[in-house]
Amino acid sequence: MRISSIRNIASRAASAATIFALTAPVSVAAATGGALKNLQDSVKATGDAAGVGESKPLAQLVGNYVQAAMGLLGIVLVVLVIYAGFLWMTAQGSEEKIKKAKGIISSAIIGLVLIFAAYSITGFVVSSISTAQGQ
Repeated sequence: MRISSIRNIASRAASAATIFALTAPVSVAAATGGALKNLQDSVKATGDAAGVGESKPLAQLVGNYVQAAMGLLGIVLVVLVIYAGFLWMTAQGSEEKIKKAKGIISSAIIGLVLIFAAYSITGFVVSSISTAQGQ
């Protein structure tokens, strides 16, 4: 085979691939229109059953996110207390390590108190806003 015939075959193959690529989405969409509608209905039914389809007030959504973030911060602070306790237990009488562990524990306890206070304040504000809006 000569180079010109290989180029000719490659050019025709590229043209056929381009035409197929441009027309395939139209034919696939036409063929799967009913299947796509069934899939959308199934996803909507699943979301409704899970409670995702319900719209919630903005105050409740923001409150849920803030409370989730505070919960994660609470977990971090508990891990800090455990770490500081481990540091204290493995200090072997070293005053520097004990002082560091006490500092971490006191900071974590203060942080936990602040998280609990912020959590309760957020809950109160969100419930007050929801009540005021009649929801």
